[in-house]
Amino acid sequence: MSWLQREPLPKIGWYWSWGVQADRIALANDGDFSLQRLQDCAAQFSLEYYVGTEVAAGLTFNPGLYFENHPTAAAWDIPVEFECGVPVSNSWSAVIGFYAARFSRHPIPVIGLVWASNSRFRLEAVFPDPTLIVSLDPQTEMRLGGELEGTGFLSDARPKQHRIEYSGYHASIKVSREIRPGFKLKLAAGLEFERLFDYLDQSQRVSARGTAYFQFSAELAR
Repeated sequence: MSWLQREPLPKIGWYWSWGVQADRIALANDGDFSLQRLQDCAAQFSLEYYVGTEVAAGLTFNPGLYFENHPTAAAWDIPVEFECGVPVSNSWSAVIGFYAARFSRHPIPVIGLVWASNSRFRLEAVFPDPTLIVSLDPQTEMRLGGELEGTGFLSDARPKQHRIEYSGYHASIKVSREIRPGFKLKLAAGLEFERLFDYLDQSQRVSARGTAYFQFSAELAR
């Protein structure tokens, strides 16, 4: 769940936004693997530059608590994400950026090319989330592609807490519909190929078999 308030800045094309987000990932595990859920509760702050209706550049901070079951002051993190588009031609543009966080082993690069042939089809050949976007109508959008999803968090004490980075790579189909201006509902279904749990304090990695998944989200932006 997320809520976002976007405000224009005096310079044309520039906006800043603020809001809150809350995520919960439930893990159905076999055997004695102890992790059952991952959660976050964070604020959202961003600075964006628009060209028409497209975001040409954006810098986002998400300060908050990233935890397993019990939020504590030690579970703070401030993930940072930056992306910038560079025009190449009328229909092509390059994308560069990165994602970094306290509970991540290293920054994740964002790089690739975007091809927008017309207003209905858009191909984003961008690592780590290549996507084909199809506009079914002005309110409905379908996305087909891959996605690297995950979060870093602080585990519960057993007997002490550990910094753990969770990640999984998905192939999915997503459909989003704008119910009214600023309010969207999103449904997704797909396959997760593999799950990785990196215990950063112990230089240890646990790999788990992926599975089919279903996702529902709601977004409110003003």
